[in-house]
Amino acid sequence: MLPRYAQMQPGVPSLIDMDVGKQLRQRRSLLGLSQENLGEAVGVTFQQIQKYERGANRIGASCLYQFSIILAVSIAYFLKHTKRPSNRWCVWNGGVFRECPI
Repeated sequence: MLPRYAQMQPGVPSLIDMDVGKQLRQRRSLLGLSQENLGEAVGVTFQQIQKYERGANRIGASCLYQFSIILAVSIAYFLKHTKRPSNRWCVWNGGVFRECPI
């Protein structure tokens, strides 16, 4: 059986996107920044920041990097509370997922 993250449905936010958005919102609030301020800093609208924080839109790697600089945290900060799947299927090998050796 494939892990849950490999079976995502279109239009449904993933748990990882929601967790990353939650971390973004927490850090922004802690620093006293508005969604508008943060959006201006990275070149997006406050509506886009709202979507990121809800997990409705995924944050690209370059945008996540910009957030980490502006919010003075590492990129890992945004992923530290993500829930990992209980199984260890992670290696794509010959057209099938193989279990990780860890």
